[in-house]
Amino acid sequence: GLGNVWLVLIKATALMSVVQLPELMRMTDIAARAVRMPFTFYFGASIIYLLITMLSLQVLHRAEAWANRGIRRA
Repeated sequence: GLGNVWLVLIKATALMSVVQLPELMRMTDIAARAVRMPFTFYFGASIIYLLITMLSLQVLHRAEAWANRGIRRA
């Protein structure tokens, strides 16, 4: 449950969309215009965003495993 809420926070909420994604896209746009290689820079930005999501998933998975220690599953 907590993991799903965190991923929604990363991907869709105003907090992350105001702070993280526009800043990443603005810096990507500046770099892409400077060297005229937009695909390379936008691809790199998408990889960074994907890595942030994957890292969050790993941390949440470990936190969930720690929270569920000692609980037997059926």
